[in-house]
Amino acid sequence: MSGSATPPGTTDIPAAQVRALLLHRDEVVIADVREEAVYARGHPLWAANFPLSRLELDAWRRIPRRDTPIVVHGDANAPARRAMSVLRQLGYSRVGALLDGLDGWIASGGEIFQDVNVPSKAFGELVGEPSGRGSPARPSWARATHAPWTTRGDSGAATYPE
Repeated sequence: MSGSATPPGTTDIPAAQVRALLLHRDEVVIADVREEAVYARGHPLWAANFPLSRLELDAWRRIPRRDTPIVVHGDANAPARRAMSVLRQLGYSRVGALLDGLDGWIASGGEIFQDVNVPSKAFGELVGEPSGRGSPARPSWARATHAPWTTRGDSGAATYPE
């Protein structure tokens, strides 16, 4: 957390500070430690789901550098403080909790998004808009590129170009 870093020993990070880090494109992981079904009901856009039940299994693979700034938030069933303890035991050195959790995020003007894979779904919706050059389900380039592999012969089997 670059110039606006949280002082050592401070564990509560205001949502406005986290939002500023994101806006300045500073490196920060927002780790939502609630289970996926709860996460899907509402989370900050760039929050990554790290269910507390899988945190020890997934953290090293998904956050390979132990000095990566991590802001954790959870709920009564997956407390942020417990997740912070797990992350520190795994060797992560820059771990803090989102002050007041999602309520703090919303109070600071942060939006909440529903469902999982929100950034990729937004991109899919953008490129899937009808443009008059084919349908979103099967754009014209797909018809031209894949037509030889999808043509069926008399037997009903797929035919392949030689």
